[in-house]
Amino acid sequence: MLLPFLGFVTGCLFFGIVGTILIKTISYFHFTFMNLLIFLTGALPSAFIVSAVYGWYVAGPDGLLENTSPVLGLFVVTLFGGVIGGLSLLYSRAKLTDDN
Repeated sequence: MLLPFLGFVTGCLFFGIVGTILIKTISYFHFTFMNLLIFLTGALPSAFIVSAVYGWYVAGPDGLLENTSPVLGLFVVTLFGGVIGGLSLLYSRAKLTDDN
């Protein structure tokens, strides 16, 4: 019970830091706490979905990632999936509300 909660907290912290850097770097977005929450709302589910799909395709018949390269690929795919999901939701909100 504690391990999934720690994974969620770690994901929130990691994508919170990445989201803060991206929102402050991309001049189209203004950094607010609401924009960071919207980024996290898009990043966490999309990172989970992308990593689950990656695991289904890459894992062996026993459901394990056997070597080092598939595990490193999982981290990279999870990072890119979360960033794309977070930025997509943030961009959609900015376009729908004309906040910028």
